[in-house]
Amino acid sequence: MTTYDDRETSIHDAEPIECYEFSGSYKTYRYTSSDLPVTVSGNVYTPQAIQRSNVKAGVYDEDNIKIDVTMPISVALVKDYGFQITPPRLMLTIYRVHRGTDFATDFVTFWKGLVTNFNIVDNTATITVPSIFSDAMSGNVPSVYYQTPCNHVLFDSGCKLSRAANSITTTVVAVDGNNVQIASAGGWPDGSFIGGEIADTTHNDRRMIVGHAADLLTINYPFSNLLVGTTVEVTRGCDHGYNSDCKNKFNNQINHGGFPFIPAVNPFQDGVG
Repeated sequence: MTTYDDRETSIHDAEPIECYEFSGSYKTYRYTSSDLPVTVSGNVYTPQAIQRSNVKAGVYDEDNIKIDVTMPISVALVKDYGFQITPPRLMLTIYRVHRGTDFATDFVTFWKGLVTNFNIVDNTATITVPSIFSDAMSGNVPSVYYQTPCNHVLFDSGCKLSRAANSITTTVVAVDGNNVQIASAGGWPDGSFIGGEIADTTHNDRRMIVGHAADLLTINYPFSNLLVGTTVEVTRGCDHGYNSDCKNKFNNQINHGGFPFIPAVNPFQDGVG
């Protein structure tokens, strides 16, 4: 066995340290659960208040296909990725070592998978990471729900609207926290961009638009890299209602993917008399 194997199975000498490498569109982030910096295979991992859920053994327990990693929202990784409506691709690799061994060579890859979700509660971010194998084997089958809102995603093949025709390219005039002033709103009336997004195409960074008045946009969370003069793409949003945005904003009722005329009376609850 290797030195790592000896330590991993030892009752007295095991001193595990885990190193978390997040590789994404912006840069690579490296953190460790150790109280001191750790160098593994030439890369330095910075101490951070980071922890993960247990990996459960067994083929019948659904929890064994993913882990949850928690860390403070003040960490750079969370600031860059945690508040986007469509976070870019982000891969997590966890390396495991033991104190007293050669970190340059004596380590194992404990987990690897694509980040699928950020959940922010108070000051803590929980990052969900399925394993690569389980993610490939558990694809979702699209569902259509019997509901009044539209089932389609705006601009998808069912909606049939053109994203390009409902987007503008402009520049940033001013940035103040959640408020972004743009050079032009493309002539769209107030409220047109609510529910849509503003994309910083330079850094592949996006935010949801929650308010729109003239050339001023209010976003759900401040950008981490947005500067005055940056080129951005601003896209209109939809509330998925038949008699609201689908009709009044897009004139696209023919492609509405919901069931707007569901009876308000439930015969199983209210009777038919």
